[in-house]
Amino acid sequence: MCWRVLQNTAVLCFFWRLAAHASLPFQSASGQHVSKEHYLGCLWNFRAQITLCPGSVDGSWQRGNRYSNVTSKKALNSPEDQLLTGIRCFEALILAHELQEKFLSFYTGVPRQTHAPPIEEVMWITSLTDKEQEEMLQVCPGMLVTSFFLHAELRFSLNSHDLLAQHYRGRALRVLRQLKAGNDTYELDHYRVMMRTWPVAAANAQSLQVRRMSGRETLAETRRVDIVIVACRSDLIWVDAIPSMPSLRILIIAKCREAAESPLCQRSDCIPAWHIDAQDPVEDAVHSDECGGYVYHILRHYHELAEWTIFLQDDAPRHLHLGYLNLVLKMISSGTLSALAPRLFLHLNNDRHLMYWTPCLAQITEFLGLPSSQLFSSYCCSQFLVHKSRILARSLEFYQAAFELLTKRLLGALDKCSRIPQLGPPKPPSTGQRSFQIRPCHLYEFLWHVVFGCDPVLPRREDDESLPSNLRFTLDDDTLLPLPDFSMMLYAHAPRWQSPFLQHENALETGRASRNSPDLVLAIAERMMSWLESTQNRQSLFKYLSLSAKVKVWYKEKAQAYFEAKRSCLVSLLELGDASEAVAKFLDEETAAVEAAVFEMPAKGMHCPKLFGVEGVRGNVDVD
Repeated sequence: MCWRVLQNTAVLCFFWRLAAHASLPFQSASGQHVSKEHYLGCLWNFRAQITLCPGSVDGSWQRGNRYSNVTSKKALNSPEDQLLTGIRCFEALILAHELQEKFLSFYTGVPRQTHAPPIEEVMWITSLTDKEQEEMLQVCPGMLVTSFFLHAELRFSLNSHDLLAQHYRGRALRVLRQLKAGNDTYELDHYRVMMRTWPVAAANAQSLQVRRMSGRETLAETRRVDIVIVACRSDLIWVDAIPSMPSLRILIIAKCREAAESPLCQRSDCIPAWHIDAQDPVEDAVHSDECGGYVYHILRHYHELAEWTIFLQDDAPRHLHLGYLNLVLKMISSGTLSALAPRLFLHLNNDRHLMYWTPCLAQITEFLGLPSSQLFSSYCCSQFLVHKSRILARSLEFYQAAFELLTKRLLGALDKCSRIPQLGPPKPPSTGQRSFQIRPCHLYEFLWHVVFGCDPVLPRREDDESLPSNLRFTLDDDTLLPLPDFSMMLYAHAPRWQSPFLQHENALETGRASRNSPDLVLAIAERMMSWLESTQNRQSLFKYLSLSAKVKVWYKEKAQAYFEAKRSCLVSLLELGDASEAVAKFLDEETAAVEAAVFEMPAKGMHCPKLFGVEGVRGNVDVD
């Protein structure tokens, strides 16, 4: 089955695969109930395949984040189509048995002791229309009901009176009452199996508990938040995307004079701090990136800290998604974060560091009096939220020592940090060198969570049970394997009808050939992306490419040779200073010329237009 729902240029398709029965799975053609074990609770091989095509109208969520690429390799439509239409189509395939295991692990710890809440799957499922959800209830009610309860919990974490959360929870309870009230033995079995095999009761109880906890009254003081941005040469345009809040204050730690000249400094608190990023080899200069600014803020405001402090770099969207930051701010503003997680440390970035240890890191840990560990692990690039109580758990003298450690004099006194081993003779750092090898901020990335009272190996957000459910989310890349289409394990043991080395060489030759002909649309996009923003230009390019594709089919090698030569001409135009005008003129003239040639009556004895240089049976090609 497939449904299409058009909403603000978005297309939503929902598919599922049923056994080959004309009627509902638990009814016969005559309407009599059929007792089939594999239909109880959920159809055994049920899966939901959902496709969503958000258009440019819905694309504002991508802005300011490094994850918002112009094209996506994970989209269903081709990169050319994405560039020309501005629309990317994505597909989610949700297997019932896999989602069931995730729900059980999250709510009950079985079969896995800990598991992240399946937030993405739930958001896809609850986005379906009422009609689509009714169809799902006929086949796999536990999948939908549990999703309703979890989505309600996520919404209650933002506001205990959230209307959409109440709708989802109310819908789930109505479904349960309807199933339980069934008079037929099979329907009651259907209900009992669902309640046993899906954690419906646990999901119901947890959503209610979160609603009650988030509804606790919190003082206005607990909603105060400072966003500390250590800035230098960034334009800080992304800061405009941060929602305004009455209890929010933005502080700019200007570690170079360029930051003080930023327009943002004209309307925010801008603190001059040139000394924390001195580029000259002054003995007591603080050689740091963001870490010196973070400690500097704590030293300045130690006795007047806001309830919450968010520490960010000036290029924050390179490492985090602004949507996640906005979610955190919503929870602070509503007071639900203080109610659900009153003493929180939360790393905001997505990319995960490797487990790490070096002699220098161990010596810095010992110098600061932090717990020693065989391994340290955290997220990359030091952007996090921390509660005031965690900062104040360390003395003012501790932060003074951490600040002094950033000086060349004190850092150089640590024998295990005096220099980084190099290949060949050691070279002294040149004036103004900014590599992290001679700066401690890279090492501080593995220590901030330890400074604020967390274990040396910081749990991944999705596995951290101390976090509210809607914060247990990450965009960190996963290992990507071509399963089930290709398995290296099975390939290694498969019978060989041809030498794998010969197959490999053939594949390499094919790859080289494809690399010698890069896609024309991508070539244009790389050089003049703004040109493609014009609807007229995209239409001209689309018309030319469509026509050339058809003509190549009609006239084979002759047309292919012609268009390959024209493609070279077009690529050369991209290097001109007025490339935009030249490319537009080229496309219009070539399209008109090809159309005229194709529809022209061929000369006697010729089977191909003269434009392609085919002369009678000799087949001469002239593409000049």
